[in-house]
Amino acid sequence: MTTRRLYHSLRFKITVGVAVPLLIILTTISYLQYNSHRDMMMENLRLSASNAGDIIEASLQHAMLTNDFSEVQQIVDEIVKREGIRDLFLLDKQGRIVMSAGGKQVGTVLSTDDPTCQACHQHEAINRNLSMVFTSVEGERVFRNRNPIDNRQDCQGCHDPQDKLSGVLITDFSMADIDRHLAIDRRNSLLWSAGTIVVTILVVGLMMNRLVITRLERFAEAIRSLGKGDLDHRVVLGGNDEIGELANSFNSMADGLREKAKLERKVKRRTEELQAQTERLSTLNTIAATVSQSLDLEEILHSALGKVLELMKLRAGWIFLSDRQGEMLQLAVHCGLSEAFAQAEVKQDLEGCICREVFETGQTMVFETMARCPRLSPELLEREGLTYHASIPLKSKDKVLGIVNVAGDGHRKSPPFTEEELQLLTAIGQQIGVAVENAALYEELHQKESLRGQLLEKVITVQEEERKRIARELHDETGQVLTSLMVGLKVLEGAASLQEVQEKASQLRAVAAQTLDSVHRLALELRPSVLDDLGLVAAMQRYVKDWGENFGLGVDFQVTGLDRRLAPQVETTMYRVVQEALTNVAKHAEAQNVSVLLEYRGDSVVCIVEDDGQGFDVRRVLKANDMRRLGLYGMQERISLVGGKLVVESTAGVGTTVFVEIPLGVAPQPE
Repeated sequence: MTTRRLYHSLRFKITVGVAVPLLIILTTISYLQYNSHRDMMMENLRLSASNAGDIIEASLQHAMLTNDFSEVQQIVDEIVKREGIRDLFLLDKQGRIVMSAGGKQVGTVLSTDDPTCQACHQHEAINRNLSMVFTSVEGERVFRNRNPIDNRQDCQGCHDPQDKLSGVLITDFSMADIDRHLAIDRRNSLLWSAGTIVVTILVVGLMMNRLVITRLERFAEAIRSLGKGDLDHRVVLGGNDEIGELANSFNSMADGLREKAKLERKVKRRTEELQAQTERLSTLNTIAATVSQSLDLEEILHSALGKVLELMKLRAGWIFLSDRQGEMLQLAVHCGLSEAFAQAEVKQDLEGCICREVFETGQTMVFETMARCPRLSPELLEREGLTYHASIPLKSKDKVLGIVNVAGDGHRKSPPFTEEELQLLTAIGQQIGVAVENAALYEELHQKESLRGQLLEKVITVQEEERKRIARELHDETGQVLTSLMVGLKVLEGAASLQEVQEKASQLRAVAAQTLDSVHRLALELRPSVLDDLGLVAAMQRYVKDWGENFGLGVDFQVTGLDRRLAPQVETTMYRVVQEALTNVAKHAEAQNVSVLLEYRGDSVVCIVEDDGQGFDVRRVLKANDMRRLGLYGMQERISLVGGKLVVESTAGVGTTVFVEIPLGVAPQPE
């Protein structure tokens, strides 16, 4: 609050506004009272002088009649003794003193040049007053009254009848008492006026202070508070006067301003939310545009990570991806990290790390200081210069596919990431997770297409090999047998005796039977008729028995709940898969015992093939480019065509289990 000069204050202005008019009024009243009192006192003097003149004039008339002026002299002396009368003398027409107090200067002719006479004679006779005030030679103020004595008829015996006046009675009164009384009155008036002004100023000041100033100061304080932003401050002044109405208007205005401020805050908050939402959508759109430019996983991760660091103004970032089983996390890409830090992330186990916790919980987490990381050494962190970081899960359809870590250096506000930034990072993690899944699906589709091509090539090759084998068998075995039959029949034509004919016919019958067995065996290899005639259980039972005898292995074949025929497509698929599985056991397992379980489970049929062979690494074989990979993929293709699933589990030195399940979309037919 600025210091205000006294004469600038409202209190001073109101006080002056009250005091000045009051001073003028009191001064005017005092002046009028003073003049009235003075005029009254002067009028009293005139009356006294007139009364004295009347007494003396009457005495003169009596003395003239009796011709005894001693009585007049005695009266004059008595009058002069009165308080306030300074002098009294009687002049004739020539200005000679005829009678005076104590008889002094009687007979003396007064000169008009005398200073005491000039007070009257300086004016024309017509303009002369009967009374006047002058200052004597001694410096005393004197009131002189002239009382002309008319030349009455009674006086004309001594005076010329032509004269209107017979003389002048001059009475001098001292003005000392009157001046003293007037001075006292003037002083009292001034004191009374001053007291009145002071009391009035005090009373007005108190009333103004209570009724106006204090209320206005509270009003001003409320206005200052309002100016500082305190919109809840209100003025409580009371009263129904103008100031009260002004306070009520101010409070209404403050209420309006508060509502306006609330509305402005809401608008500002909403604007900030919309701006943040726009920035978030812009960031997500940028990330989406970045990850959609390619289907190459490494390129997607590099581009997305770089764009995240650029948009969030962070220094470094790195991404872990899980394997197909979701057990291991491997460093996929990094940006802004030193080679030493990246190698440490590759070599160090993630157990006990925030990354593993984020991967398992699927929740974004923040470390305000990276010194808390249990895996990395403080020296490495100090050299790297990273101080805080956030770990965000890469999710797709509620499945965590990996983790993206972003980190910054230097000092940042606490917490280093706002709630909106964490939400944005989480959304980015989900977007990158979807892109990772799409890239993985594309890679898987690409691999499947490649395998499908290889499988098709293998099928064509196998078909050609099978045709060659059939042609070779038909040529080498059946053709030779038919040639032998033709030669035998020719020999039979030239037989000389019945016995020779019978012997040749018997030989030819044996050759025909051998040919029939060979053709029948070839037909069974192409497709067993028992599968069409008797169904899946009988066909598998015969095939398992023949396979065990051919390879010298013990095979345990069990069937549970399957007493009905299945759809031809299902039976064929299950038969061929079991055939392929047993073929793989014969080629690669080096097993001693094999078990085959065929089970009906209401809405699906399940087959489990187990062996106690040497086992193999399923992931390595699926990644390798050899015949076993094509065999497994061929089984998967067959099963996928009927909506089934295939699971292969194998442990080195323990054996392998092949689990096949095919849903029964068509109700099984009774045998």
